[in-house]
Amino acid sequence: MKDFFGRHMIMIGFCAVAAYSAYLYKSMWSNEKAERNTQSLNYEMPRPKAYYGDMDLSGRKVSRKSIRPEGDNPVANSAIAPKVEPTKANAQVAAANKAQKDKDKDKKKKTAAKNKKSAVRVAVVGDSSGMGLSKSGLGTSNNYAAPAVSALPAQNTNTTDAKAEENKLSAAQWRSLLFAQPNAKNTNEFIAAFKKGQVDNTSFYQISHDLLKDTAADRQTAALYIFKTDTSVKGFEILVGEHEQQAEALKTKIYDVLKTYSQQAKMSVLARALYHSDAEVVKVATDLLTVAVQAQLNQGQGNNGEPSTPTISPSAFNQFLPALRRLSLQDDANLAATAQQLLSSIQSMSQA
Repeated sequence: MKDFFGRHMIMIGFCAVAAYSAYLYKSMWSNEKAERNTQSLNYEMPRPKAYYGDMDLSGRKVSRKSIRPEGDNPVANSAIAPKVEPTKANAQVAAANKAQKDKDKDKKKKTAAKNKKSAVRVAVVGDSSGMGLSKSGLGTSNNYAAPAVSALPAQNTNTTDAKAEENKLSAAQWRSLLFAQPNAKNTNEFIAAFKKGQVDNTSFYQISHDLLKDTAADRQTAALYIFKTDTSVKGFEILVGEHEQQAEALKTKIYDVLKTYSQQAKMSVLARALYHSDAEVVKVATDLLTVAVQAQLNQGQGNNGEPSTPTISPSAFNQFLPALRRLSLQDDANLAATAQQLLSSIQSMSQA
């Protein structure tokens, strides 16, 4: 046996090496095939599972600066704002509105109480001349005076202006009101609205003229009162026209109103009426001026023939001189003679 191993030692060693090499080859082939099969089934892109830089901010104090405050960012505010249910939001708004209304109501009550303490009653005093509006109509006295009104109560300016704007009536509404209720209150308010510019000239004189032409006595009375308080050539012209057309009773009342233009307060209008294109208007104006001049001369003589203080300054008549000089050259002989006589009278008053 020993001889056998001795003789075949080299061969046995070679076979052992060959067998071991075959085993190693088989093992390596199997591992490589298994690895190829595994990689062929994995489709995930290879990527690093984690990465950590060489430097970080862990353990350090970081200083930050805000460029825009968080409260100024509407997007951020809307993102963090609490959501409110619609019903709850409506209830909150209603509660806030009610609180504001209660507050305004209390404020108005306090203001009204304060104004009530400082209020002054308005008293309308009747005209001693009998020319004021009343149930009996217009008087026929030559002395005219507008109704006296005491001081108005102290009121809040803004509240008063707002109410006045609310109560502003149109021309058509004023017409309906005055024709339905031509009393003193509505007539005075109509005159006040005209003076404030709330009624235009055309509407004012048209409504007044229509009231004067109406057959109802209360409407005529209201119209006469309006024209008595008015101071204009237009009003004078309307009165002259109606004086020639109306019946005797109304004609007398119209002439009483026309005579107010012979007073000093309306003499400037009478002077302008002397330049009117209507001959009848000019004639009535010269007649009224004659009445005024004659009354002035009579007052200057006094009751006992002694000089007295005239009610109208003589210089007030000088405004008629240019118009009278113009009229003294007219073709109408009667009008020219009247103008010349008035010129002489006025000049004598000025020289006295």
